[in-house]
Amino acid sequence: MWNHIRKIENLTAFIEPFSCPYIGSPQEHFPGLESLAGCECRSQCSRKLKISNKGKVTGCPCKGNGLKCGQSCSCGTKNKPCKNKTQEDTRPEESGREKEPHVNELSVEDLLASLTPDQVLEVAKRGFQSRLLELQDLISSLDNNTGEQELPGRATNYNCTCGYCRNMPTSKEEVCCKEKKNCRAKSMAFYNSCIESDNLSTAIRNMGDTYVFTPTYDNRAMRHAAYRQYIMWQHGHLGKGHRRVIPSCCVWEIRKYYPSPNGQYTGYKD
Repeated sequence: MWNHIRKIENLTAFIEPFSCPYIGSPQEHFPGLESLAGCECRSQCSRKLKISNKGKVTGCPCKGNGLKCGQSCSCGTKNKPCKNKTQEDTRPEESGREKEPHVNELSVEDLLASLTPDQVLEVAKRGFQSRLLELQDLISSLDNNTGEQELPGRATNYNCTCGYCRNMPTSKEEVCCKEKKNCRAKSMAFYNSCIESDNLSTAIRNMGDTYVFTPTYDNRAMRHAAYRQYIMWQHGHLGKGHRRVIPSCCVWEIRKYYPSPNGQYTGYKD
């Protein structure tokens, strides 16, 4: 009995504000309005409010007034949540592993088109000021071959699981990362560890300080640093007695970013 009276009072609270000369739904006159009072429906608020001839109140008063249930509403249950509330996007974010490493992959054409010739020259000077050997690699590649280097075909001589491996010169190098869904070479972790130029430069400087030599930063040095970074990342050991073969997909991803000017590569050595 008291529940019926309470529902009728809630109904009155919803109806009285709109007995004045408003036409249309409340949201047309109050765009930011969610609900006028907290409904306490134990259903999913999928039906509009109705009153039977016997005075029985059924349905949701919020939905009956064309409104969404708000924060003050205590409608729905854990197993049957309210369907009249604004649904939040609860989908989990994509992990870094599933995302392609789009960092630093802006359109070069658009970037150059926005600069004047003098600005392009100044950017080139500053960009290669500390990496002259990289500039030499680039100039050499332009002189030797104006087009992109032709890559080996997809792996046919051995079993590739990830779909990104290529044919290798020796059977010992025919190794796949074995990642079925997301190739390791396409993961953000791989990009950060083995491709990102600042990380590789730091690794080269550290190695130069340890073994006392003057570091260089040409593509060859960056490739070899990337190979070492991969071994440390995956296996934790470097040096003689700890030789490991890097998967073909990862090798060619590194070579894509730091290619040889003449297309010749040393490959794996015991």
